[in-house]
Amino acid sequence: MALFSVNRYLGTDESEGTCQSDRTNSILQKLKADAERRKRKKEVLSPNNNDQSFSENNNVEKAIKNLNKSKTPKNLHCFPLEDTPKKLKRTRTEHSECDLNPSPEKVKRKHKNDKRKNKKYDTDCTARKDEDSSLLSVSMETEGQTTELSDAEDRLESQDSGNDTEGTDLSGVAPEERDSSKTGPHEIGGYTVLGDVKPKHVEKVKRVLPEWLAKPSMVSADINKDQTPVSQVSGIHQHILDKLQENGITHFFPVQAQIIPFMLSCVRSGYHIGPGGYQPPDVCCSAPTGSGKTLAFALPIVQALVGRTVCQIRALIVLPVQDLARQVFRVFHTYCQGTNVKVGLIIGQKTFQNEQQSLVKYRHSGYHSQVDIIVATPGRLVDHINKTEGFDLRHLRFLVIDEADRMMAEIKQEWLTQVEEAVYTTRYGHGLYPGYIRPRPGHITVESAAKIQMPLQKLLFSATLSQNPEKLQQLKLYQPRLFTSVGGESRCLGPAKINTKADPRDLTPAKAKSKTESRGLTPAKVNSKAESQELTSEKVNTKEVLGMTPAPKEVSGMEDRTRAEFAGKYTTPIGLMEYFVESPMQEKPLMVLHLIHNLGYRQVLCFTNSVEATHRLYLLMKMTGGIQVKEFSSKLHVSKRKRILEQFKAGKIDLLICSDAMARGMDVENVKYVISYDSPLFIKTYIHRVGRTARAGKLGTAFTLLQKKEVFHFKKMLREAGKSSIKEMKISKSDLEPLVPEFKEALQKVPETLKSERRRTK
Repeated sequence: MALFSVNRYLGTDESEGTCQSDRTNSILQKLKADAERRKRKKEVLSPNNNDQSFSENNNVEKAIKNLNKSKTPKNLHCFPLEDTPKKLKRTRTEHSECDLNPSPEKVKRKHKNDKRKNKKYDTDCTARKDEDSSLLSVSMETEGQTTELSDAEDRLESQDSGNDTEGTDLSGVAPEERDSSKTGPHEIGGYTVLGDVKPKHVEKVKRVLPEWLAKPSMVSADINKDQTPVSQVSGIHQHILDKLQENGITHFFPVQAQIIPFMLSCVRSGYHIGPGGYQPPDVCCSAPTGSGKTLAFALPIVQALVGRTVCQIRALIVLPVQDLARQVFRVFHTYCQGTNVKVGLIIGQKTFQNEQQSLVKYRHSGYHSQVDIIVATPGRLVDHINKTEGFDLRHLRFLVIDEADRMMAEIKQEWLTQVEEAVYTTRYGHGLYPGYIRPRPGHITVESAAKIQMPLQKLLFSATLSQNPEKLQQLKLYQPRLFTSVGGESRCLGPAKINTKADPRDLTPAKAKSKTESRGLTPAKVNSKAESQELTSEKVNTKEVLGMTPAPKEVSGMEDRTRAEFAGKYTTPIGLMEYFVESPMQEKPLMVLHLIHNLGYRQVLCFTNSVEATHRLYLLMKMTGGIQVKEFSSKLHVSKRKRILEQFKAGKIDLLICSDAMARGMDVENVKYVISYDSPLFIKTYIHRVGRTARAGKLGTAFTLLQKKEVFHFKKMLREAGKSSIKEMKISKSDLEPLVPEFKEALQKVPETLKSERRRTK
């Protein structure tokens, strides 16, 4: 049986092969004659027709070559060229050696199989001829002629109508015809396509978030436009109003105008119970840096505790770093003055014994709390929970987690778990209520609703609050309410391409103002002069770049944005202008010197990625000379850091080089410019760095120095966070050349200074 199946590849009988060969020769003769005839008429045709006939002649020549190739070997004209020779020789040899005397049944079966196979081969050959004939038919129709070959084509099509044309070569057919003729499986670019190739529109999958994340309460990020007078917020205690007036606060920022009334409604019946006797919802707030978040939670807490009778720890504010904790402590201390509310600070600034004495005091009836509000860092807080006797958190009413995104990363230290265990303790305590046990809140039932229990309300605040439900679940929030900021992106005036052919020191704000007044130029004349000098590629006003006047920018309203659009997005202050500068690593110090010496920038914060990089850059800038420079890092003593901040505030320091220890929440006054010397690794780091300027509605400018390989990833990081307005600032090398000699001298001194410092530490 196997031998006969091999014989199916022997081809047709000799007589049939001769017939097929004659038919092929006749078609070839007609193709050649038609090609010669069109060639003679080539000069008569129009240019368009000439081009068309030229392409058709090429197609005809290709078809002739294909048919010439398929004509040989004899009796095999219908085989594809790549499948014929070797296999046929092998099968013939096997047949001649192994099956010389086949049985009549095998011979009959063989003829039947051969006849079926020959019919299939004839169909394939016809399909190949159909292709060549269709090419000629198209060309003849364009010329308005019909030939005998078109009749042969019709005859072949009528004989073989309904045959399968799969596998035929349609390279000569127009793309429109090829697409329309192929509705089933066909080949495109060497790949078999099943079905239609029409592209389908794929809808973007929308994020499925919890209700409180998907539909937050919107807060405007434009501090200057959307301020609310203090007098319009009802329910504020008179003592708080007096303190606000003493501090010169007459209006609330948008965050304060929304969160303060909401918090006051939660304590309207007193801090012992929630509104209506139920547990109040927790609060999450994500707003730009410098938008007044600290005051938003400080005022309601102070007002809730003003009328307290017994001193107990009612509010706990946890912050990640000591400097930020001291800043928040000063805010609480300011608004608690003149009341019986006491505030304590436990951050490790004092000895552990001194902190214990300031927190609790032992009397004849037991331990008594000395403070109502505690501002703490996580590590020191856990130490007092475990080691300070009488440190009682069973009466805690407010738990504030500032810089919540960073604090969530430290939850693995289990500080939050230990706080909750201290609040809902099953052990008997000390002091006035030794037998008081505070149970954990459970599901609301008739029995639980009949009991009055003081709730624990959690308040989360951050400029980069994570909106990942998995991370927020660690905080065990109760029916949280999210307040998130909206509004346009930070103002940026285009890619600054500064031309410093004129004296660049004249571009400082003070000198630019004096020169404008002395020359009697109006603002319009100054702008036109800046444009004529081509200070920017997009005609950017020099005064706006330097932060002297605000640039107009339309801020889209809240109604133009959908709430779900802000999930995972971060906003920066409206008054912030953002730029990046492409620079090789070895030229970054020169870029900093150029901004300070040539452009006259003062009161600049410069961020690096490590304490070591901060110290090296500080030494380099100091040895270069010409400016007042200091460093600020975690290795400095607290008193020294405090003294540096006071000098910077007074304008005695031109450049303050610091690590990311200052990036988190620090309210450093009079910061006009921020330089990211090292590229920020994360978007949250960038948001907190640039947030040191343009605070409380003021103007500010931020520069990020990037190597060429860092530009793409930096832009991608900002784009994923919903920011696309940052532009490039061009600084030519000719601007840096005057600074090179002094820089090289300082660069040679730095290694020796570092070596001498290491010897002293040893």
